[in-house]
Amino acid sequence: MYRDDLENFRCGLFDAYRIPLPRETGSARAERPDWAIELVAEEVNYTINAFTEIIQSVEELDQGGQKILESSNNIHDITLSIRQGSNDIKQGTEMMLDSSSKMRNASRSVAWEMTDARTSIQEIADSTQMMVSMSGELNTIVEELQQNFGRFRT
Repeated sequence: MYRDDLENFRCGLFDAYRIPLPRETGSARAERPDWAIELVAEEVNYTINAFTEIIQSVEELDQGGQKILESSNNIHDITLSIRQGSNDIKQGTEMMLDSSSKMRNASRSVAWEMTDARTSIQEIADSTQMMVSMSGELNTIVEELQQNFGRFRT
């Protein structure tokens, strides 16, 4: 009974790990006295191989985790660079808007001054025209005075 259980257990392990059974099975093996030791040795070897694969898998997972952590750190660094670049762009835009506002105010001031200058130029032109007109009238008055004053001399 014990041998059958051991053989079933052994076959179950082989089926679970899809490991081929040795060619020598059942009664041929049972006739040899050291078959149980060989069976245990084989199972130990399979177990060692399984644990070796597990260890290798864990090492690969560890390496993958390290790479993921490194990638995450790189993404973090890139995010910080993007944030800094975004802040620089924001500051640059604020400076441009401030300069634009100053230019708009200066343009308004220049436009107002130009309007004021145009008004002043018009006033100068009107005053000059009035002076020319008054000069003409003054000449007329002077001529009349000279003519009338000349009457008193003779």
